[in-house]
Amino acid sequence: MYFDSLTGALNREGLRDGLLNKWRYRGPHSDLMAVVFIDLDHFKRVNDTHGHATGDEVLRAFAMSVQRAIRTTDKLVRWGGEEFLIVCLGTSGTEAHGLAEKLRAAMPNQIWPCGQQMTASFGVTALQPGEDIGEAIKRADSALYGAKANGRNCVLSA
Repeated sequence: MYFDSLTGALNREGLRDGLLNKWRYRGPHSDLMAVVFIDLDHFKRVNDTHGHATGDEVLRAFAMSVQRAIRTTDKLVRWGGEEFLIVCLGTSGTEAHGLAEKLRAAMPNQIWPCGQQMTASFGVTALQPGEDIGEAIKRADSALYGAKANGRNCVLSA
């Protein structure tokens, strides 16, 4: 099973399988890859205030909005809980930062199942030549924690 049953995004096994097969991406800049790490801000508050069923609806709505906004070559992965990754094939760090900023800016305009405004924090990085994707994910995760420490609802690149 390669997909998260709640959100329809890839799960970690789907990510691993896709990376092993390199998703057969042969487009422009096939040597480039970027990672966007996303965490929904104050998500625990949604579950505590509105219940886990509403929290699940928020996660589904978020995943659907991201899927609509990314290219077919980009892969959305539910990392766990309210954390997601976007693996952007053929994409530079600058381009991935722009995508993350676009997603961040669109969130307040969306109607959320909990009836409150939702925001997210984003950490972005580009895979370096010869680097293992795990290292890039760690770097994006570190940038994400920096974004959260910076007050949330922002994008930081590493």
